[in-house]
Amino acid sequence: MPRRRKLLAKTTASVEKIDLILRAEHSDPFQVLGAHPVTVRGKPAVAIRAFLPNARLAWVVIGSVAAPLRRVHRDGFFERVFPREGELFPPYRLRARSLDGTEWEFEDPYRFPAAYRVGVPVTCFYREVLNTDATLYGGSGVTNAPGRPALRQPWHNQPCRIELTLPPLGVAVLKPECGG
Repeated sequence: MPRRRKLLAKTTASVEKIDLILRAEHSDPFQVLGAHPVTVRGKPAVAIRAFLPNARLAWVVIGSVAAPLRRVHRDGFFERVFPREGELFPPYRLRARSLDGTEWEFEDPYRFPAAYRVGVPVTCFYREVLNTDATLYGGSGVTNAPGRPALRQPWHNQPCRIELTLPPLGVAVLKPECGG
């Protein structure tokens, strides 16, 4: 088992997942990088995480405001936690400064994933019963396991919605589990 790398600051991501990102061995980096809902001290928040190995400093840019990211690992793993103000986090970009002082701003490729919203008829848990991208079938492991809870927010002419990670070149099948 590889030795765990020392973290420089607290993070909402697990040490194991950070280590996989640093070694370029994570099967689905969208699960770690980009914007993620988290709970901090019992309150909802959004963690923005980025792996920028050539950056000395990094920021999250929302409109004209640049908020510094905290370096969590010396190899370039950064994170910033924002209080969650609503259902959606506003669009953002990343800015980085290299060791030689060069600065650049760019879209966070992990901001556009993964989450695809689908309207559903009832609020309950939707269990993934088949995903052709599961490693069991020789896929890359991009799944919704064990499933997704529905939110009471109208979407696609339905009263509720779920957010799915769509498998590349695959099919995901979910089944509602509404109790009773």
